[in-house]
Amino acid sequence: MKILYFVDVHGSEEALSWVEKKAKVYDCVIVGGDLCTFHDTVYMEKFLTMVGRTAKKVFFVPGNNDPPDAAIPEGVLNIHGRQERLDKISIGGIGGSNITPFNTRFEITDDKARQILSSLGRVEILVSHCPPFGTKCDLYSGKHLGSVPVREYVEMNKPSIVLTGHVHEARGVDKIGSTTIVNPGPMLYGNYAEVETGAVYIVELKKAEV
Repeated sequence: MKILYFVDVHGSEEALSWVEKKAKVYDCVIVGGDLCTFHDTVYMEKFLTMVGRTAKKVFFVPGNNDPPDAAIPEGVLNIHGRQERLDKISIGGIGGSNITPFNTRFEITDDKARQILSSLGRVEILVSHCPPFGTKCDLYSGKHLGSVPVREYVEMNKPSIVLTGHVHEARGVDKIGSTTIVNPGPMLYGNYAEVETGAVYIVELKKAEV
């Protein structure tokens, strides 16, 4: 199964157009959040409506710039705090981010994040807008900006793969034990990942013309 994963779109009309053309090629589309900018929420509904109509299957978690209580269009599954199935694969998510200096819409304390992750249970694919703490996928200017609770979840539950974003500058693939961590970089600039499921997950970071 081939998955299209992207995150941090931030209102890009070019990204919307590209995804509309490409989404139908994949077995599944996973959206890792931050469709909105700081002030715009209309784009989020427009984008999710489009991808829900276009793609075969769509999973979504809201980012820290997205309203966590927004209505989700038909054809899109919001997996924040929920576990679903992708054929035989368990998939679940946690949206938002840890506390930032910017007072964005959807920030979660570590205690609340632990509650959400504990209720989620073990999944094979974890979609977390905020990367786990302490990998090259959360590194900016020499500092790790990721989530300690997500790191704890990964170490305890050992999902096969964690799909993240949030830290725009930390594009890359890393490992925590046997778990693959993926931050494709912001789709705002055309960055995305192709993920092929199987006994071993194959990840390729790619660049779209947007």
